Amino acid sequence: MPGGMPGNVEQGFLLEALGNKLTNATAPELGALQQLIEDTSNSLSYLARNKLDGIRDVDRDHLQRHWFDPRSGSCWWIEHQPIDPVVRAALIQVIKLRLDALGQGKDLPVVCYWICVGHEFEVVSCQSESQITFMLMTPSMPAPKRLEEPLDDSNYQYGAAEDIYIAKHPDTSPGETDVDGKPDDRRAVVTRPRRLLPKP
Repeated sequence: MPGGMPGNVEQGFLLEALGNKLTNATAPELGALQQLIEDTSNSLSYLARNKLDGIRDVDRDHLQRHWFDPRSGSCWWIEHQPIDPVVRAALIQVIKLRLDALGQGKDLPVVCYWICVGHEFEVVSCQSESQITFMLMTPSMPAPKRLEEPLDDSNYQYGAAEDIYIAKHPDTSPGETDVDGKPDDRRAVVTRPRRLLPKP
């Protein structure tokens, strides 16, 4: 990813694809997906590649090396590994929330975000009257120089700003856009992370 994650919050194409899959699947399709996730012989990176629209082999390989394989030498958050059981439990939980909502006649969309700030690796799912929110909360990404095999930036590019607004001290990162474009002599700015996209 060019220069790493664009800011501290993003949806990006992977989590957008996950949200679309969970939102548009029928109850039987969600049940079948839950069974695939519960079967730990199915890698989560394989399931992402084969069950989510627009996910390429290079994205599957990135997930496997950088997220789920602590032996790869380039795995992120090594002190929190294995994260596979956490992500698996979270996916099962969000599917259960979606199935429960459908069972009550509520067609709630699932919206997914990656929040990259903090010290723990955890996933939060919550439901309101209008949607189910899935928040993948991770520590900051490791510095590339600490990885044996840094992420290949050539497969990804930044796109337009996402519909996420972040109020913070004026230290806009390379993957963010200052909403009002005023000089950084203020005490706070509102920024928007730029969408991370696969290169065509």
